[in-house]
Amino acid sequence: MPEEGVVPLCHEDILTFDEIIRICRAGVELGIRRIKITGGEPLVRKGIFDLLEQMRRIEGAEKLTITTNGALLEEALPWLEAV
Repeated sequence: MPEEGVVPLCHEDILTFDEIIRICRAGVELGIRRIKITGGEPLVRKGIFDLLEQMRRIEGAEKLTITTNGALLEEALPWLEAV
């Protein structure tokens, strides 16, 4: 983290799930086959498992990965075990 800290964003400045899915689909249409979710910490976002499920179902996307520090991994285990 930078010494000056991190400036929090307003909700209006953060992509919606619909926007993220549209970007992913556009990428797949252009030939991208792997989608990687990184942070901050992706698992802190409300509804992240719904988003991941939508991303997992994008036709043509072959691989979906998440980079996490693992702090919230226990909460993610039920979803991960189901997929």
